[in-house]
Amino acid sequence: MTTKRPGKFSLASRAPLATKQFASYRRELLKRLDGTIKPVPVPWTSLSDCLHGGLWPKTCTVVNGATGAGKTSFAVAIASHAAKHGVPAVYLSLELDGEEMAARLFAIEAGVPWSSLLYGGSRDSLDAATEMALVARKKEWPLLVMTQDHRRLKYEEVGHYVAALRKKYASRLADSDGELNQPCLLVVDYIQLLDTDEDRMDVRARVGAAATYLRAVARDQHAAVLVVSSVSRAHYDRLTGHGGGGFKLGRGDPAMLLASAKESGDLEYSADNVLVLAVDRSGVASVDGHTAWVGVAKARWGTPQPWAELRFKDGAFREAPTMRDLK
Repeated sequence: MTTKRPGKFSLASRAPLATKQFASYRRELLKRLDGTIKPVPVPWTSLSDCLHGGLWPKTCTVVNGATGAGKTSFAVAIASHAAKHGVPAVYLSLELDGEEMAARLFAIEAGVPWSSLLYGGSRDSLDAATEMALVARKKEWPLLVMTQDHRRLKYEEVGHYVAALRKKYASRLADSDGELNQPCLLVVDYIQLLDTDEDRMDVRARVGAAATYLRAVARDQHAAVLVVSSVSRAHYDRLTGHGGGGFKLGRGDPAMLLASAKESGDLEYSADNVLVLAVDRSGVASVDGHTAWVGVAKARWGTPQPWAELRFKDGAFREAPTMRDLK
C-alpha cells in the first residue's frame, strides 16, 4: 500500500480550473479591446489621457492632497460625471453631512459656487441648482450618497455598499453576454476616517489595512475605487515647493511624489494609481482660475503622460484652456 504524501501538489487536479480561469480572463480582455467593457469616465480630457481613458474596473486609485487642495470637489465631480454617463456610483462621505454634499452636487449641475448655496448666496443660484437637480433626478442618474452623521463607518463594511449598488443596478452593469462586467464606482472620502473592528490598531496600520481591503473590493466587485486621502500641510508644502521659492508641481518627475502617500499608511503599496492634487495659489488667479495640477505618482499600467493641468475656480475644477481656446 502506497501512502500519499500530505500536502503534495497535484498539477493534474488543478489544470481544468486553471484552464477555465484563463478562458474567462481572455474573454474579459477581448471585451476591453473591443470596447464592450469601458472605464469609468472622468470629466477632464487631460486626466483621462493620463489614465488610459478613465478609472478602469478592478483598480483602486488614491487621490492625495493637503487640506484645501480641493480633494472633495475633485471626487464629487468624478462621481457626478460618472452617474451622468450611466455608471452606478456610491459616494461614502465620511466627513461632510448631507446638506453640504447636496450643495456640492447641485452646484456642479448649476455651474455656481457650492459655497453660495450653503452660506447664503443668491436665490437665483439656488433656483438654478434645484432645477438642474430635478432634471438629474428625472433622468435617474445612478448616484447614491451615504453620509455618516452618527457613527464612523468601519472599512470592513464598505464591501456591502458596493454589493448593494451592483444588485440595485444589475441591468446597467450587464454586458452583451449578460455578465456583470461593466464597472461601478466607489468613492471613499476620506480613508483616514474609516474605522475598524480590530482593537488597538493605530492610524497608520488601520489606513494600510483599509487600503488593502478596498483594493480587494475593487477586484471582487468589478469596481473602480477612488480613495481620497489627506497628508499634513507641512509635508505637502515641502513636497510641492510652497514657501520654498516656487511651486514644483507640474515640473520634474511625479514619481518623487510617492513620499506623500507614505504618510498615509503606505497607500501606494495597495493602490493601482496614486494621484497628487495641488492648486497653485502662489500668484494672482487668471480669469480661468488658479492653475491646478494632478500628478500621476504611480500608475500600475503605466501612463502616457505624468501630469494633467486643470483650472480651479469657485470651488470647482475645469479643463485648462488649450492654445486653440485662446485664439
